Amino acid sequence: MSNPDRSVLHLEMPRALTTTLAAFDFRSASVLFEQGLVFDQADINSHFWQFVFRRYAPEFGLSQFFSPFVSRDVVSRLVELLCELHEDAWLPLMPYGFEFGDFADSSSDIDEAISGTGIGELIDAYLDEVAPLLKLDDPDLRCVSLGIDSANSLIFACAFASCLRKRLASNVQLILGKHSYENFSLSLRKDDILANGELLRFFDHVIFHEEEFASELLQLLKRPEQQRAISVDRSTPQPVELFKCSVYSDLLVLPASQYVWSMPLSRNKCYWKKCTFCVQIKKHSADRYFDESSELASALREIQTLYQLGFRYFIFNDEAIQPAKLKRLSDFLIKNEIDIKWTPRIIADAEIKEDLIAKMAESGCFEVLFGLETVASVTANRMKKVSQNSTEEELFQMLKKFSGHGIEIFLNLIYAFPTESDEEFQETFQFYQRVKEAMPETFVRFNKFHLFYGTDIFNAPSEFGVTDVEATDPGNDLKVSLDYEDQFGRKHSTPPSEKYFLESIGMSEFEYASIVESESPFFIAAMFQVNYASFGLIYKEQNKRNLLSNLR
Repeated sequence: MSNPDRSVLHLEMPRALTTTLAAFDFRSASVLFEQGLVFDQADINSHFWQFVFRRYAPEFGLSQFFSPFVSRDVVSRLVELLCELHEDAWLPLMPYGFEFGDFADSSSDIDEAISGTGIGELIDAYLDEVAPLLKLDDPDLRCVSLGIDSANSLIFACAFASCLRKRLASNVQLILGKHSYENFSLSLRKDDILANGELLRFFDHVIFHEEEFASELLQLLKRPEQQRAISVDRSTPQPVELFKCSVYSDLLVLPASQYVWSMPLSRNKCYWKKCTFCVQIKKHSADRYFDESSELASALREIQTLYQLGFRYFIFNDEAIQPAKLKRLSDFLIKNEIDIKWTPRIIADAEIKEDLIAKMAESGCFEVLFGLETVASVTANRMKKVSQNSTEEELFQMLKKFSGHGIEIFLNLIYAFPTESDEEFQETFQFYQRVKEAMPETFVRFNKFHLFYGTDIFNAPSEFGVTDVEATDPGNDLKVSLDYEDQFGRKHSTPPSEKYFLESIGMSEFEYASIVESESPFFIAAMFQVNYASFGLIYKEQNKRNLLSNLR
């Protein structure tokens, strides 16, 4: 493989304390390679956190959050350090990333959010260290792209861009290339962001739809636009070759086996695409850029390459993976003796076949995340969940099949849905209690309903019992989760249920009260983050129990 010009460098920005990685974009790299361009990428998150620890607490490090070192004392020391950073270095850094409060609602407030903090000084010091690794002085470099995962991450990226621009040649374009993560995407408020205009002071260009990432890069670099579906053919470089040309591995501070690789198997979409509350299915553009079978073939090649490079833990983060893709993945892993541990997100479909579940377990699947949300038939119908077609008993038996094959269950459940009273939600809560009693390895996260911009409920609030919705305009252009009031008087600002929060962290009221009394107010947030990040995932797979039990 010859070495064309290294023209594009994409950097995933620092975020939550985790060693979960944003996947290298092999597909965009292949598209650019066909035009004689090299796409480079690094996820600087773990490298940045390690830098912060080394700068402010040299005795500390990411390795301490893994078994057997991780403990309540480690989390307490983390909280102590972050409190010191708040007070002494003016750094609003939390376990779940930077926190700018209401400043994160509007791009008009970005300057004010950054001013008065020590972020600029920290970034400059970090760039002094990392610039040689990133090869920022490469004369062939023509574009640097930044990736974010939230509005708070965006504010940090703006500060990072301001510091980075001083180090780049004048002909290098600085763009915001990726920002589609879970419920967040700038594409949702594109018109308001453009009308506000402030974000474009920090970047030369914003790519609003991730599906258009490679295509827009080619336009920016004055190369022919990609007009056909992305596919894998004989001329496409092998993933291992693309990875060897990258600085990605140079920014990893731990062995590959201590990272979790988060990647989609295909278009990172949900094949159901009907849920009335879901914003994730609204943030994607057209399908014309993708060929389904080729996408999956490419993903399987990437998994094989990453396994050869030492990665052992994978999250397949498609919003819901089709059973046919799960079968093909499982068959591939078994046939090629790829010994990884993996977890997918799937729809709670009672019709899933037990032979597929057995094959998933054999191939290394150790946990499945279900977007069950509810078992109440009336609520499931209003949500347009697939579970509306199943009885509670059918769903229970489906979960038992997974548990019977040694696959742990993670349930996402929504309370305070605007058509459902608190009393009516008890049907779902009691179902969870039954599952937990029968399958102790079950984990749960109770999520308070959020009204997201662009969803079916946002577009027709009165049909779902929502009586008031926060107005949207260019002044709050970064806000995706909006305030509202429903027919029961509940609001976005209504505090989450302590009962359901305690169930989510597996803690009694007494345990919670003792921690609140003895620890910093940040301790619970830190404990929650460490558990739900890569550290907790790996701990759970290795020890067959929740990390929270070791932290409280």
